[in-house]
Amino acid sequence: MEMLLKNMTWIRELYLDGVFLSNYERRKWSHIVSSYLPNLTGLSLVWCSLSGPLARSFSHLNSLYVLRLDSNDLSAADLDLFANFSGLTTLSLFNSGLKGSFPSVIFQIPTLEYLDLSQNELLSGSIPPFTQNGSLKLLKLTGTNFSGLIPSSIDNLKGLSEINLGGCKFTWPIPSTFANLTELDLTILDLSSNHLEGHIRWSGKAWGATQQAMLKWNQTDDCCEWEGVGCDAAGHVVILQLDNEGISGGVEDSSSLVSLEKLKLANNSLKGTIPTLNHSSLIELDLSSNQLKGPISNSFLNLPSLEVLSLSHNLFNDTFQLENIHRLHNLTTLNLSHNNFSLDANSNLSRFSHLKKLSLSSCNLHKIPDFLKQSNLNFLDLSDNQITGEIPSWIWEMGNGGLYHLNLSYNLLFDLQKPYHIPDFLAELDLHSNQLHGELPLLPQGASYIDLSSNKFDKPIPLTFVSSNTFMMFLSIANNSISGSIPTSFCGSESLRILDLSLNNLSGSIPPCIAEWMSSLEVLNLRRNNISGDIPDKFSTSCRLKFLDVNNNNLGGNFPKTLGNCNSLEMVNVEHNKIEGSFPCMLASRLKVLILRSNLFVGEVRCGRDWPNLQAIDVSSNHFRGNLQQVSFSSWKKMVLGSKKYKRVLPPDFTYLDLNQGSLSRLLEEYTYVDFSSNNFDGEIPEAIGDLKTLTVLNLSHNSLTGAIPKSFGNMTNLEALDVSVNQLTRTIPMELEQLTFLSILKEHIRPADAEQQNIRIEGCVAASAPVDLRRLIEEMHGQVIFRSSFGGRYIGTENGKKFMRLVRVFMRLVGEIHIGDFIPWLGWIGRVNGFDKRLDTTAEELDQGLESVIQDRQRLGKGNGKGKEEEEEDFLDILLQIYNQDASTDPDSIKPLLLLLRHPRVMEKLQSEVRGVVKQKQHITQDDLEKMGYMKAVIKENMRLLSPRISSKDVHIKGYDVAAGTMAMVNTWAIGRELVSWDEPDKFMPERFLNSSIDFKGQDFDLVPFGPIRSLFL
Repeated sequence: MEMLLKNMTWIRELYLDGVFLSNYERRKWSHIVSSYLPNLTGLSLVWCSLSGPLARSFSHLNSLYVLRLDSNDLSAADLDLFANFSGLTTLSLFNSGLKGSFPSVIFQIPTLEYLDLSQNELLSGSIPPFTQNGSLKLLKLTGTNFSGLIPSSIDNLKGLSEINLGGCKFTWPIPSTFANLTELDLTILDLSSNHLEGHIRWSGKAWGATQQAMLKWNQTDDCCEWEGVGCDAAGHVVILQLDNEGISGGVEDSSSLVSLEKLKLANNSLKGTIPTLNHSSLIELDLSSNQLKGPISNSFLNLPSLEVLSLSHNLFNDTFQLENIHRLHNLTTLNLSHNNFSLDANSNLSRFSHLKKLSLSSCNLHKIPDFLKQSNLNFLDLSDNQITGEIPSWIWEMGNGGLYHLNLSYNLLFDLQKPYHIPDFLAELDLHSNQLHGELPLLPQGASYIDLSSNKFDKPIPLTFVSSNTFMMFLSIANNSISGSIPTSFCGSESLRILDLSLNNLSGSIPPCIAEWMSSLEVLNLRRNNISGDIPDKFSTSCRLKFLDVNNNNLGGNFPKTLGNCNSLEMVNVEHNKIEGSFPCMLASRLKVLILRSNLFVGEVRCGRDWPNLQAIDVSSNHFRGNLQQVSFSSWKKMVLGSKKYKRVLPPDFTYLDLNQGSLSRLLEEYTYVDFSSNNFDGEIPEAIGDLKTLTVLNLSHNSLTGAIPKSFGNMTNLEALDVSVNQLTRTIPMELEQLTFLSILKEHIRPADAEQQNIRIEGCVAASAPVDLRRLIEEMHGQVIFRSSFGGRYIGTENGKKFMRLVRVFMRLVGEIHIGDFIPWLGWIGRVNGFDKRLDTTAEELDQGLESVIQDRQRLGKGNGKGKEEEEEDFLDILLQIYNQDASTDPDSIKPLLLLLRHPRVMEKLQSEVRGVVKQKQHITQDDLEKMGYMKAVIKENMRLLSPRISSKDVHIKGYDVAAGTMAMVNTWAIGRELVSWDEPDKFMPERFLNSSIDFKGQDFDLVPFGPIRSLFL
């Protein structure tokens, strides 16, 4: 650029959007421009990777009235310099990394018409009062930190047509003068996601016309004034552009618009078929991304002037004969992608030499059509078909070497036909998700986008793979089987923004020049390879890296301190390596995701820097230590307050640079988690963690934390999983956690002693060079956890405990054996002959004796009635015995309803909710409380329906039958309670069946007689 401007000092307007500049020119651009073009009036350098501070001489461009520097890195710029351009009409600094306070005087420049500062998250400021007759027409501050009041003098801007203030921090009230703007030309107003209160009284002809334009086509209003409508000098409608308007219904007859040249209705909800079109002057027709169906109408063939036809992403079916379009002699662009029809492509396209752009993605093609050989196409998309075989060598010669876009992704291609020559002018090549193998093809020098991922390439990367490409912006060879090292030739691609080499077999080290020279790189993905060595500590001050992922490699050394130079860094993932060092406090304040899992980091997690955008942090399985009270959890504002979701900003026609794809989309938009597990943290859990209201997962397990689980955890209403196991916490779980309705996983206080005991045994085996029976160890581990939670820990390791565990293993083996009598009942006697029945009975009897011994032992010690030793923790047996002891008349059958509830957690939860809602904070339940518990009564009735068998208490003689004491007696209430005539889904435990029913168990309703029909009369 400098050489160019030296010889063109007469230039008054300079527009170089998206142009590649050298590293020197990106840093010194403001000095170069102001030195050679002192009389410049217009400057646009959008997407030019600019950086560095602004030169003082830049403010001397006194004639400048248009300045556009969108999508650069101006974080080092002195914002006050912009106030020197007193004649500005347009200032656009969208998504430019601006920081600090924006000079309010710029809002008051009398000539300023367009001001766009949106998507600068670290830019603050306020809007000053506006002077009379200001020129401002467009004001966009979306996604900034502007705050304060919106001045009531905003109605002084008589020409204002668009106000975008969404996602800022403006406070109430909304100025009443907004109503005056609706009398003028205001068409767009966005005040969303602020702290505003009040209302706006809408009125005005312009506002009404915008809202009702779709309703007034058949009235006398001047439709040429409506948004999306264009007319010629005679007042005839020539353009109808209503994309993304949410229009539904069918496509109406537009034959009255005889002069129509462009009809664009894309991205709506149009349904049905397309009516006959008779527009002889129609040049462009776009009906893509709707819900249109049926066969493609031949009426399209009656549009002789048609140049662009797009019907993609609809529901058209049947078979379409591509040859039919030969009547459209002027057609240059055809897009039929993503429909439900089959395409008959057996045509001679020599008739269509004018066709330049063809998209046939997802059209059920099985081969590359031969008619393409003679075509003049420069854009071809055949992705997402079922094309097999080789990529023919002639495809690179289409358009006489003018092919700039080729997409063959998502097919079954396995090789490139040789010999082949990929033309240097091919800018975009997408071959991902095929079965291509062997060596990577050499890339064209003019390529800007290359995707060869998800194939079967297995050779090392050629040294000249990218040659001296200076235009490459996107390169992915991920998910192949590529071996060898990363060549240093990558470093010559100075404009490369995204480099993805992940999911391969790469080895060697990361070339230092990638960090040192590739200052334009925004995404570096090397995950899941075999790369060793260090992460180069050579990131320059002009680093623009946003995403660094090197997880699952063999990297070591210290974490690079110069990564702190990357001010745009949003995500760092180095998990499963051998990286050392202290906690990386130097990382940029824009950081959203930090994953250090499974490395060798040491020290305390204590930083003086805030990360307000942090959404996920994982430092698990390292050697961090210290007290968590030192961690500034409350400064992680995005987890505290939630996030404002704005669409990621991308350069024109480069939507593939969007990072929000697949699992990363969930990570950056929805998934918030904190994992500090498997370290050496001690002390109490900070209450401040409860401030993270949007947190999804919290894992603090396997540390040395003490004290109780903080009550503030109840504030984390989005929490889905909480793990604080293997610490030294007190047993009590706070009642506040009950309100966490999303919580699905809670691991609380599992003793580390069981795991430690097994570790000692394993270490002993290793020391003795003896084999380790992992199955036995895992069985014992699980058995001990279950035994402790059921009966307490005092039996583990004792003779009775060992005997009980042995009986459980024997019993489980017997249950798993095949017994012929279970399948052929009349052969059941075999079990008695081969001893199976005896072994089963003996084991069951010994188990009963063991359980009875445990129960008697517990009752003898006083457990179950609150008199046990304080150091013994309460277990499941204690709870059952407490229930039993609270009512001396309770027999073992009384516990069966509780067991039935435990098997139906939905019913249990609903019953608990009713009881807590009625009782609230009262210490005792009254009869009046019981009358309010309708669901409780329904549960009791359902239990009695299913658990009706009773036991005779003494010997009786009934109608000639002697019934001994202890005999189970039934008036077949079991069958009555399961009668299909009386009950819907009788085998299902469903208390709701009694909620709106008068049936009771007092003997008056013979559908439910759990106590028999006589005894029930006295209840």
